[in-house]
Amino acid sequence: MGKEVLTQIDEADFYAKIPELRKACGDRAVMRCIHFYQENARVPKQVEALEKGDFDAFLKLIKESGHSSYMYLQNVIPAGYKAHQDVAVALGLAEHYLS
Repeated sequence: MGKEVLTQIDEADFYAKIPELRKACGDRAVMRCIHFYQENARVPKQVEALEKGDFDAFLKLIKESGHSSYMYLQNVIPAGYKAHQDVAVALGLAEHYLS
């Protein structure tokens, strides 16, 4: 998109170009950009929650961040693994039992 880094690209422009970006960069790169935009919007809300002393809101936002990371970054699943996704299973069980 003619820019050096993602922060130089307007979010609306990014979303408008997704079909082209998927072809040029692949889906994983597009998903990482989606996470980036969402996470950058979430951080000021996290700071605000902490400044107000609203720890429950802060934890909710942290959980959203974790879900976004898991879904869009896919860092817990090694490429090509289908049968063994130990970290993903552990996260699912932790969420179930801690809820």
